[in-house]
This record gives sequence, C-alpha cells and structure tokens, in this order.
Amino acid sequence: RDQLAQYRLDDYNRTGLSECRIIDSSNGPIYQRILLQGKSPGTDEAFGVNLEIKLYHDTKRIELEYAIKRLPETDPSGIYVAFPFQLPEGKLAFDVQGGTVISGKNQLEGTSTDWNTVQNFVSVQNNQAQIIIGSSLIPLYQLGDINLGKFQYQKQYERPHVYSWVMNNYWNTNFKASQEGEFRWSYHLTSSVDPSNNLATKFGWSSRIPLYARVMPTGTENHKPTEYSAFHFEKDNFLMTSCTPSKEEGYILLNIREIDGKRTNLRILNEDGQTIPFTIVNAIEEKLENETSEHIFEGYQNKFIKIKRF
Repeated sequence: RDQLAQYRLDDYNRTGLSECRIIDSSNGPIYQRILLQGKSPGTDEAFGVNLEIKLYHDTKRIELEYAIKRLPETDPSGIYVAFPFQLPEGKLAFDVQGGTVISGKNQLEGTSTDWNTVQNFVSVQNNQAQIIIGSSLIPLYQLGDINLGKFQYQKQYERPHVYSWVMNNYWNTNFKASQEGEFRWSYHLTSSVDPSNNLATKFGWSSRIPLYARVMPTGTENHKPTEYSAFHFEKDNFLMTSCTPSKEEGYILLNIREIDGKRTNLRILNEDGQTIPFTIVNAIEEKLENETSEHIFEGYQNKFIKIKRF
C-alpha cells in the first residue's frame, strides 16, 4: 500500500493457478459443460478455485463461472483473471455510462489508466473482427497489461490483453483490510467478423439483462417464435437506454443513444412500418424542439424524446 501511495510498484509477487484438473463434464441440449478446479494462494484449499465453462450449441457464446472461498489476510493482495486475447492490430474498447471509449485514444488525458470501470463490455477490435467480454458483477479491468503502479498520463499498451480485476485490499482508507468468504462471479464472451460498437454494445447490454420466463403464444409455421414490438428504430445503431412513463399522461419518455459514432437520422416505426412522431425534450421533459417524425443524431449523441403511448 505504501508503494502505491508513492506512485510506484516494484516489490511484488505474482502466482497463477496450480494443480489444475478437470473434475467433471457433460453435454446437454443447450450447452456443453466442463468443470475445472485448481488451487491459488489466499483461497481455501479444500474448496479450491472452481471454474465452470459453458460452450453453447446454438449461439456463439461462452460463459465462465468462478467460485472461491477467500481467506482473510491483511497483507496487500489482489485477484485477477487474465484474458490474453490475440488479434492482429487489435485495439481495446470499453463501454462506460455515456458511450464507448477507445483505450489510449479518446480517453481524457490524466484520467485513470491503470484500471478502468466498465459498464457492459470490453472489446478487442480491428477492421475485420472483434472479441467481446463482459461481466454482470466485476466492473474493474486493467487493459493491455497488469498496469498497477504505472500511472500513465496517456494510455499506451503493446498487446490487447484484458485483465479482470476481481478484488483487492490495496486501498488505504474506508475499506476493510481483508476480504473473506465465498465469492461467485461470471463472464460472457463472444467473437464476430462484425467489428462494430453496435454489435458489442448490444451483446454487452443483452447479456446483463436477466432472462424473464413468460408463457408465449404459439410459434409461426416456420417454427420461429412469435414476435411483437410496439415500435422500433429504422436504423440499428440506436440504443434505448431507458423507457419510463412521462409526466404528461398518455406519453412515454425515452432516452436514446447513437452507438456507432455515425451521424444518423432517427426515425421510429410502428409494427406496420409507419413513422411515429416524437418530440425532443430534456431530462426534465422541457420541450426543446417541435414534434417531428425524424431527427439527426451526431455520433455517440444521447437525447431524450417523448412519444405518445399507443
């Protein structure tokens, strides 16, 4: 802890998993399951470090589910999960509350570069493909390397490696000096030849939304599920981040974000493909422009709109 207070880290020891073995596997109708177990300092040996890998059959998706029992220790220590991705000329991108950050490019100089807080996804991208990872429970990542103690003013990295920073007790104040007990967390991964932020954003957001079970109507003749949407966007590079009842009776307030960095015309269509008029408002629903059927969004722009409930 004293080293980090002096903006350095040169005295440390790092170890990986040991005695790793496959203890179970099965192949079900939805995914293939592999259960591994290993040992790591700072964790209960009898419980082990447990990793369940799920390889899905009908969708391009991998899930990793971890479980450990952390032993109490007050010496400074941290736990990382390494993802040493390889992609030629790959750059690192990650999702924050207001958009997508390209690590070392459009991040403000002087902001945190040792670690970053991620909202929905981290992506390794080039012009032809991307690898996407996210977690519902672990928001801290170190990108390019284990960067603790580097304190770079402007982010630089040589390899598109991703390190999930699961936990640590490095903080000097306001935190307990030890962490203990059983911890469970997970990751979801995919890859695609589509390198767009559009795809990465939708994979990250949809993976964090819990699965709701409902009784659905009978499927169509081609065995695909029956679908219904009261409205949709004409272009795919728009994301609705919230939908709430308006203060004005009979209306809905939407928060919409452009996610591909492209200047795009927003048009909202109903189930029949007809345009739905809307009004641009601010966060407290004050009207900014008159009602319209289309509106230009600049790249990554975020706006509130109000539409009539139907």
